[in-house]
Amino acid sequence: MEASRLLTIEQAAEWTGLTVKTLYRYRQRNIGPESFTYAGRVVYELPALERWVDQQRAATRRGGRP
Repeated sequence: MEASRLLTIEQAAEWTGLTVKTLYRYRQRNIGPESFTYAGRVVYELPALERWVDQQRAATRRGGRP
């Protein structure tokens, strides 16, 4: 794992468009993107964020049918 691929919760919030508070709440409820604690901070791996966004898109997509 490369440390440069790790995003702080603040960076993850900016990347997803969610608030830090929402990410903490999702983490507490175990419903958000995969995260873990590293060096005493909550961090996210970019591929995990991308997977979670893709899952959200697939689960809530509407329209687009011919």
